[in-house]
Amino acid sequence: DISNPYFAVIAKNVEMAARAGGYSVILCDSEENTDLEAESLTLLRDRKVDGLVIAPVGQSAEHFDTIRDGNPPAVVIDRHFPHLGLPYVTSDNYRGAMDATNYFLERGHRTIACVQGLAKTSPNRERVRGYQTALTEHGIPVDDSLVVGSSFSEENGYICAKLLIKNTKGVTAMLALSNLIALGILRALSEEALRVPDDMSIICFDDQPYCAHLNPPMTAVEQ
Repeated sequence: DISNPYFAVIAKNVEMAARAGGYSVILCDSEENTDLEAESLTLLRDRKVDGLVIAPVGQSAEHFDTIRDGNPPAVVIDRHFPHLGLPYVTSDNYRGAMDATNYFLERGHRTIACVQGLAKTSPNRERVRGYQTALTEHGIPVDDSLVVGSSFSEENGYICAKLLIKNTKGVTAMLALSNLIALGILRALSEEALRVPDDMSIICFDDQPYCAHLNPPMTAVEQ
């Protein structure tokens, strides 16, 4: 979804690199919809493109079986499916989330919520695992009720933050597993008259330029 700044930056860099190599780009936005993703794949194969750079929606991979033979060649980015055998480029999601959680713990936080995205995607699984590992290594029991959320959207962050504020006592920090989730959390905190970091600390995954211009600037895991 290129309305998400993270994917917009990726698309821009793909276009720049392709242009430098003498290629033009056809951009298909799947809108985080598996059916649209499959339709786009069929469209691009029918047009006999020279190669594919795919940022998968991340829950279903059957439609990628048609390109496992390397025709056309493809590279998967951000989310991936190890069983497909396609080359991929992704962040160290596990380490990033573990470092972020450790950052909270080193500053005295003990009740840390994790506002996740789409649960079955590879980045989300690895980020949640990193968060849980950091807690365990500090002797803090993992509380599954503090891992909430269902999408990488701003609305998800907003709703989850509202529920955490109203229903969960003692939460002093929130790890947002995407930049859009973090924006939703900020909106909810503002409505509840809670200040960052005085009343609630936040770290977001995906460092975007606007993070530095917030007041105060937001701590982020840069991919």
